[in-house]
Amino acid sequence: MGVPLRDFSAAGYFFAKELYRQLGVPIGIISASVSGSRIEPWLPFAGQSARPDSAETGKFYTIMIRPLAPFVLRGFLWYQGESNCFLNDTVKYTAQMQTLIDSWRGLWQNNNLPFYYVQLPPYYYSHSTDRPHTEQTLAQFRHAQSLALSIPHTGMIITTDLVDSLVDLHPAYKWEIGRRLALLALANDYGKKIEYSGPVFRRLNPRQYACALF
Repeated sequence: MGVPLRDFSAAGYFFAKELYRQLGVPIGIISASVSGSRIEPWLPFAGQSARPDSAETGKFYTIMIRPLAPFVLRGFLWYQGESNCFLNDTVKYTAQMQTLIDSWRGLWQNNNLPFYYVQLPPYYYSHSTDRPHTEQTLAQFRHAQSLALSIPHTGMIITTDLVDSLVDLHPAYKWEIGRRLALLALANDYGKKIEYSGPVFRRLNPRQYACALF
């Protein structure tokens, strides 16, 4: 039995819709999601990067990811991070993503399965009153997300232009998020000769930076 469309992943739906529009073949997609969840419950119990004090490590991995392994998949989409950003997770989030990606690919015994994810959109994390966030919190978390691009067969889309209000944790432009994710898949997995990414920072020349500051 299917679920009502309103209960399905909006980004996932628009991802599949764009693939169907471009490829002209039926697209199957499985939504395994829990609103507001941290990354830890999606890691296996043996994940070395899991939060030590988390009693729920592996909770969703065990009941929502591992049972899917018999199905044939082409790849994964990942749109998560707000809850970990609220917890001031930064650099260690990269290691957690490495554990998550490795464990999921391991279930399907395919280290080349693509893993495409969404960088967090703008939000006033620094205005949160329950934890000591700063104006750098979101930037540091995004940096941790971008570092995961060093993992082979991954891709990240940017959402900084898709927000109308910095106090809205869930921006509305899910159709564009889905379309951008689809562009990654169309270019990298279906051989489409299309523009699928904006500029990506590679390095800073220390000499040029020093001259600029002189």
